[in-house]
This record gives sequence, structure tokens and C-alpha cells, in this order.
Amino acid sequence: MGINNESWSALFKEAKSLHKKAVDGDKEAVNQAADLLKQVRTLNPGNNLVEAYNGSVTSLIGRDAQQNKDRLNITNQGLKILDEAVKKEPDNTEIRLLRAYVSYRVPEKYFKRTKTALEDFNYLASAYEKDSTILTKESYWKILFDLGMAYKETNQKNKAKSVWMQLLTETTDPKYGDLLKKEKLKMTNPHQASDSTEKRKKRKKQRT
Repeated sequence: MGINNESWSALFKEAKSLHKKAVDGDKEAVNQAADLLKQVRTLNPGNNLVEAYNGSVTSLIGRDAQQNKDRLNITNQGLKILDEAVKKEPDNTEIRLLRAYVSYRVPEKYFKRTKTALEDFNYLASAYEKDSTILTKESYWKILFDLGMAYKETNQKNKAKSVWMQLLTETTDPKYGDLLKKEKLKMTNPHQASDSTEKRKKRKKQRT
């Protein structure tokens, strides 16, 4: 019997939905997503996107492990799977997005992954600026905000400010203005006409 594309696709869609809940802290969803991904990987072996979700879910299993040793080992297994998926398909936006946020979420003290998160966030922001169909604008705004946070956390404050200034000139979501007030970013009017295209290009160069 051949692979039923609809059957594995439906399972994968459900696994992705559970993955989102798992990221938000639902421990039961972590195990449910892992079980579904095991089935999907059997039905469609070698799919890099499926493997990337498997890596992300593995890292979440590590997050929820009771023992410190298990947290480290299992999370590192998930990161290794994600790195391999990116290596095999570096221009897959969804794979890069998964690795970016796993790398961003894990504690830097133990995993040293902020550098990878910066690499992926910068890749995704640049890719969107070349082709705005690859992400929603809301995802792009969030990437810029989190890119700035990652720069801040690695003590690259000028780059953080440059990215956040760019975000404020592009977003229409007022929550980012409120969030950046907490970061003490001062900007009188983020939508002033004086913010020319050249200035925006300069800031994009500065962030990398």
C-alpha cells in the first residue's frame, strides 16, 4: 500500500496545532504532538520540515523533563535535529523560524544559542524584505522585536535600537510602541515622513 498523502498531511496539520499549544506551555500537547510526529515520520520519512518539528517538540520534551541532566540532554538532541534540518534545507522559512525560536527560548547560560537565533532572525527579516509573501507582516514585526531583544541580551544595544527603530517605522500594531517604551526606546513619532527609504536601508545594514 502506498503512502496516502492526505493521511500524513492531516496528521501533520494536527501535530503542528498541538506543537503551538505545547510551545505555550501545554505539557499534555507536547506528548500528543510527539506521538503524532512519530506516525508522520513513518509515513513520510526524510521530510525536513517534519524533522524540524520533531526537533522542536524534542526540545519541549527536554523543557519539561524533571531531571536537570535530562533537560540538557534531550533539549540538545532537539537542537541537533533542528540544525540538521536547516543544513539540509537552509532556505526553508518555516524550518528557520522553528530553529530561531527554539534557540531564542532556551537558556543562554546552558545552551549558548542566542548567536543561532540572531542568525535565523536576520535571515528571516532579510528574506521577508526581499519577498513579503513568505511571512505575514505580523510575523515579520515579531521577528524584528525579538531580533532586537536578542541583540540586547548579547549586549549589542546599538543594533537592538536600530532594529527597533526600523520596527516602529513599519508596524501598525500599537503594542510594539508600548513594549518598546518599557525598553526605554525614545522616538517622538515613529511614522514621521522624514524617515526616508535611505535611512531605513541604513538601519537594515546596521543590524547585521
